[in-house]
Amino acid sequence: MEKIRLETVVFSLTYTIALIGFLSVFSYVNILFSAFYAVTFLLAIYLDYIKKHPIPRILLNILSVVISGILLFKVSLSDPITPVIEVLLLLSGIKLLEKKKFRDFMQIYLISMFLLAGSALLNIGLSFLFYFAGLFFLMVLATVFLTYYNEKPDMVLEKKVFINLLLRVSLIPVISIPFTIFIFLTLPRTDYPLFDFLNREKGSSTGFTDSITLGDVSEIQEDSSVAFRAKMEKIDSEKLYWRGATLNFFNGKKWIWKKTKTEEVIKGKKIVYETIIKEPSVNGYLFGLNIPVEIKGINFSKKEGYIFINKKPEFKRISYRVVSYIDGYIEEKNGINGIYLQLPEKIKTDNELLTLAKRLKGKDDIETVNNILKFFNTEFRYSLKGLPEENPLKDFLFKKKQGNCEFFASAAAVLLRLNGIPCRLVVGYKGGVYNDLAKYYIVSKKNAHVWLEAFVNNRWITIDPTPVLPSMAEENSFSLSVLADTINYYWISFVINFDLKKQVSMVKQLKTSIQRPKLNIDKVYIVIFVINVIIFFSGVFYFLYKKYEIYFYIKKFIKKIEKYGYTKGNKEGLKEFVDKIQNAKIKEFALEFVNEIGEVVYGGKKLDNKKRKKLRLLMKKL
Repeated sequence: MEKIRLETVVFSLTYTIALIGFLSVFSYVNILFSAFYAVTFLLAIYLDYIKKHPIPRILLNILSVVISGILLFKVSLSDPITPVIEVLLLLSGIKLLEKKKFRDFMQIYLISMFLLAGSALLNIGLSFLFYFAGLFFLMVLATVFLTYYNEKPDMVLEKKVFINLLLRVSLIPVISIPFTIFIFLTLPRTDYPLFDFLNREKGSSTGFTDSITLGDVSEIQEDSSVAFRAKMEKIDSEKLYWRGATLNFFNGKKWIWKKTKTEEVIKGKKIVYETIIKEPSVNGYLFGLNIPVEIKGINFSKKEGYIFINKKPEFKRISYRVVSYIDGYIEEKNGINGIYLQLPEKIKTDNELLTLAKRLKGKDDIETVNNILKFFNTEFRYSLKGLPEENPLKDFLFKKKQGNCEFFASAAAVLLRLNGIPCRLVVGYKGGVYNDLAKYYIVSKKNAHVWLEAFVNNRWITIDPTPVLPSMAEENSFSLSVLADTINYYWISFVINFDLKKQVSMVKQLKTSIQRPKLNIDKVYIVIFVINVIIFFSGVFYFLYKKYEIYFYIKKFIKKIEKYGYTKGNKEGLKEFVDKIQNAKIKEFALEFVNEIGEVVYGGKKLDNKKRKKLRLLMKKL
């Protein structure tokens, strides 16, 4: 019959656990650390399975201390986690090289667990769930088999016995799932961000600021990572402008926002409620469909132009609701501020720019706006490459005639202001992929966009001089990436963003359903639920009892023998224990009992009613 060495099982599980710990942090550490770990991992396998002559432990311990001391000096408040993870990764690699004893195996398991915990502080995406499930399952198996291995390193199991043991041990993590879910739902949460400063979600370093230098947005538009998701019904793609910031002052190359003392009011009819799940960013702009008027579920500050900013630093994903007037417009209550006509003196006296502005001037402001839009749509093309640099505005208008959105918006703003039409830049996103499965928009950083608002006929109107591009238009397609994002969306919504508010809401809904006097059927549901819970826990108890019943007999047997004055040692087997008995009659019954037990534990026989009856009879004789 085929046999399996327990040593092979323990070592295979250990290397798999170490590999999962490495993979969980692979994308967050420097490539040199990953390369070092890969080398030590392969070298450790060679030493354990082939050469059998490991490196001296003292040398590896000295190396661990030296490397840890050096790398921990890299820890800083700006990034306290990554250096610690790199140290743990190196320690894991060095630990694999040692000749392994029980404590070394356990240390490898512990380091792998810490690596996974560290990855959660950097990014707790859906991949974390798979790494966690795999690590938890394998660590349970490894700990049980390691216990056997520690007692008898050369143990060999028949394949049938091994599979039977493997299946039984595998049930331990499976049984823990409902308890884990129960603890997740009921464990009290706090809104106080005690450890938020440690979180550094991947991608949080990218975002908009209060200024735009010509050429800036092109860098963001080459980033395909998700900026935010918006849970809402599908709308007309032409209205997919996600407002973020407004800029009103231009120095010739750079746009910034300067505070004004105007008071704005919004008018319109159509209102859309959308729930935004936003990835972390460095400045905290809160995006909403143009024009957002109200933010719910988050503490924010508000600027002119219906711009909202999160008051708290964003170390992790945030969720909030937005009320938007997508068919609305903004009016100035106290008249227009002069800053919306501001231009540098160099631009206001430039003959080429003045001539072009005069050529595009129409009979009224509306015609002027249309002439400028037509000018850009017929003579220019969109490009992220070869952008004007030396004199960006004039080179864009008169030489290269190609650029990305901030060139179009800046040039159009200058021409509008030269014609006496107040305007401002709006920074945000345009378009998105609509996920029909879960009913939400996926807006990527590549959808970053800049457009204009011009003050025409006593109201601000939206103007977009940039040619329409497929990446900025609304997309609607089914693919594996959309399916994967759907799963990730539900993971974020129901697990990552499960907070105290959702706990309180869940309790209130449960309380309301219980207290509803008119719906008697609710009471039936409650009774059914309680019965199911009782059945479930009864089943778990019965399963555990059946699984460990043989050990109850062993425990009772040991207590019986101890009454005769014999004490069992911690590492003493049952037969060794029985051999100490002096009374021949008692020893006879005790040996018979041990043999019966051995047939069940080691012989693969079932603990059936006949076997139970015999064990009870022997216990009675004892």
